[in-house]
Amino acid sequence: MGRGWDIITLRGIKVPVYLGVPDEERARAQTVHITAQLYVASDTIKAAAQSDCIEMTLDYAGVYECILRTAQRLPYRLMERLAEEIVGELFVSYPVLSAVRLEICKFILPQVREVSLEIFRER
Repeated sequence: MGRGWDIITLRGIKVPVYLGVPDEERARAQTVHITAQLYVASDTIKAAAQSDCIEMTLDYAGVYECILRTAQRLPYRLMERLAEEIVGELFVSYPVLSAVRLEICKFILPQVREVSLEIFRER
C-alpha cells in the first residue's frame, strides 16, 4: 500500500438486513455478506504485537458487533447508504482506523451469483 498500513479483515459476515429499492424486497429480511478490510497504522500493529495487549490494537469482535448493529438499525433502500453508514460508525467507534474497504454482497437476481458494492474510505 505504501502508506504504512496493516490490514485486519473480517470476511463474509452474514447479516440479515431489510434492504432493497422495492417495498416488497424490504418487506422481509435478506442475508447479505459483508467483508470489511480495516486499515491500521503499521506502528500500531507492531506496538500491539510487542505488548500482546488487545487495548493497543483493533478489537475485531467489537467491529463485528458494530457492523451488525448498524446494518440492522433500520431498513435501507440502497447498498450505498448501508455501506456509508457502516463505515461512518466504524470511524466514530474506532479512532485507530486509518481507512476501511467495505464490500456488501446481496443475492437477489435469479441468474446472478451476487450483486456487490465495494467502497474505500480514508479518515
